[in-house]
Amino acid sequence: MKRLAAVILILLTALSFGGCQTKDSEKAYEEPVIMFAAGVGGVEDGSFNSSIINGLRKGARELKYDLKILQSETDDQYNENLKAAIQAKPAMIISVTGHSDQLLAAAAQNPDIHFALIDGTTPKNAGADLPANFVSMNFDNAQGAFLMGVLAASANDTSGVQGFIGGMDIPVVKSAEIGYRAGIKAVSPENVVVSSNIGSFNDAEKAGQVAGEQHNQGAGVIFGFAGGSNIGVIENAASGGYWFIGVDQDQAVVYPQFAPTILCSMVKNVDNAAYDAVKMQMDGSFKGGIYEYGVGNGGITLGSAGGNITPELQSIYDTWQKAISDGSVRVPETQAELDAFNGHTEEE
Repeated sequence: MKRLAAVILILLTALSFGGCQTKDSEKAYEEPVIMFAAGVGGVEDGSFNSSIINGLRKGARELKYDLKILQSETDDQYNENLKAAIQAKPAMIISVTGHSDQLLAAAAQNPDIHFALIDGTTPKNAGADLPANFVSMNFDNAQGAFLMGVLAASANDTSGVQGFIGGMDIPVVKSAEIGYRAGIKAVSPENVVVSSNIGSFNDAEKAGQVAGEQHNQGAGVIFGFAGGSNIGVIENAASGGYWFIGVDQDQAVVYPQFAPTILCSMVKNVDNAAYDAVKMQMDGSFKGGIYEYGVGNGGITLGSAGGNITPELQSIYDTWQKAISDGSVRVPETQAELDAFNGHTEEE
């Protein structure tokens, strides 16, 4: 009877999701259930959410769990989806940056469910304060963005202007902008960075408009840290004849038709982080806390499928990547640290 009650509960809860689930949710119910509450911006965004789903689908094939994906078009819908997911009592609920407060609160109130935050913004020293049923898979966005800044300044040393377009005003984006500015400062301290925040990870039209404005201000390279909105920047870069730098997935792979205008991408291997989280759940090794992903352990890598990273640029990238990995360069994480940053190694 308990088994029957559990089945009825999950079926009734599924009905409350309405049209918010993808085809993964149409499979027959089998324990255990892993639920992914995707961030606002679309599950097939060619960027962040898509990469996480790739990792979760790999896990479903290899580790044998029932994956349910909840789509959200608005913040209110996200909150409703999270509430419904909790009521369904799955083995694990996974969500993304921008929703850390909601997920932490949910974990504290539901100790019988495991929670995983992908690309978390929890402080590095806060592991002991996290609920025991909560893991935060943190990415050092400042490190990766620093290397993109180095390449932007090195590939575009004639204009002296680089651009940055962020999706939302959240810590992950702020950290990336600081890292990007630091990388440019390390190579060409006299260069100017123009930056904008468009307020959405799913507004390609606005992103393209802002990209055009930055290009008119002289930007010869624009780093788009805006999720699904980045396609607007890519299209503008293609028509305007300037470089685009992407994030999350290798954008030259996602959009091969635009490969000639995509200098490179800061690949955040969030698919691996998502897989790591569900593997802990499935093999019984789950342990609450913070797990770090950066340029030193393969969490963040260079995407260069477009073929635009020359041997010289690759050498520059490798030099700085090594310096970050071995600790001889510490990437700024705050505005105060950026102001004091001189681009030199710690020893210097």
